[in-house]
Amino acid sequence: MIYRNPRKLPPFATRGDPGPLDSTLALRGGVSGAEGAYYAQLRLDCEAFRLRRQAEESYLLALRFGRTEPANYVHAATWLARCLWKRGHRRSAVELLAEAEARAPGPRESAQLGEVRAALLASGRVPSPAPGSGVSPPPRPRGAAPSRPGSP
Repeated sequence: MIYRNPRKLPPFATRGDPGPLDSTLALRGGVSGAEGAYYAQLRLDCEAFRLRRQAEESYLLALRFGRTEPANYVHAATWLARCLWKRGHRRSAVELLAEAEARAPGPRESAQLGEVRAALLASGRVPSPAPGSGVSPPPRPRGAAPSRPGSP
């Protein structure tokens, strides 16, 4: 569990590589409307503790719930593209944004992702989603220095 630890396991940060994420919510059962938020929160935890592979898996799982959570869809696609870009997978980042734009849950989300992709191609930087989109960048871990505008 993420929010409490009934078995008195070591804290999340000291457990090391947890391996593949549990994708049960994304693959089975009905959709409650909170699954994207669950994977988005898990992604924050993974990023904060530098578990990049699991953070990227969380983004991909969150994208599955775009119909019920459009803001999380834009957020997940934008930040996954940012991760790919920073790791030098520039073509993959652009392709991901194009695919996410084409599959967006609605025209607003498609337009937002189109703007992100255009900005990336023009400037080489993945911007945060458009102001007023209801999507915010992930919080910085405690003690981290503030980022410059337009930086991750």
